[in-house]
Amino acid sequence: MTEPEAISQADLRRLSPSPLVRRYGNEVVLAAGGSPILDVACGGGRNSVWLAHLGGRVLGIDIDLRRIGAERTRFVDSLLNRAFERVELLKADLVREVWPFPPSSVGGIVNIHFLQESLLRSFCRSVVSGGLLIMETVPARGGNYLQLPRAGLLRGALEDSFSFVFYKERPAGPRGIDAVTVQLLAKRR
Repeated sequence: MTEPEAISQADLRRLSPSPLVRRYGNEVVLAAGGSPILDVACGGGRNSVWLAHLGGRVLGIDIDLRRIGAERTRFVDSLLNRAFERVELLKADLVREVWPFPPSSVGGIVNIHFLQESLLRSFCRSVVSGGLLIMETVPARGGNYLQLPRAGLLRGALEDSFSFVFYKERPAGPRGIDAVTVQLLAKRR
């Protein structure tokens, strides 16, 4: 893997990849070994583009790909434009459609601010041995604690297939509500 070209701090701020993806992105790309890295619910592509900039082969998946197209126009005169060009895109409704990736077919998965519990088994099957999974739930703000998992849910769903490199749960919502925010990096066994 070649060293990525240095981008400006202004472009990095505009792109705004998740701090978790910024921190562990190089590791995800290296662990993928040239296999595709999925950015599940990629939105505007901030994490897809960052991973592509680092040299990853990235597939951004979303139900609506217009946001990533709109974001790309903001980076036409930037080094990040090349990374936008390298991101492959797949329009898919991962809530209603069948997971399209066979066992051991992807080098890693990034899943930021989109939690669909039914996808967790598919993540476990699709990531190659040694591949990495980064997940981060939405932050606890207002009433969105209703969208958050209960304590231990993600750990329990993933621990048979993944070893946790980093795992952080924080309580969210009103007292007596079993909801947590989660950030994790896990390696497929």
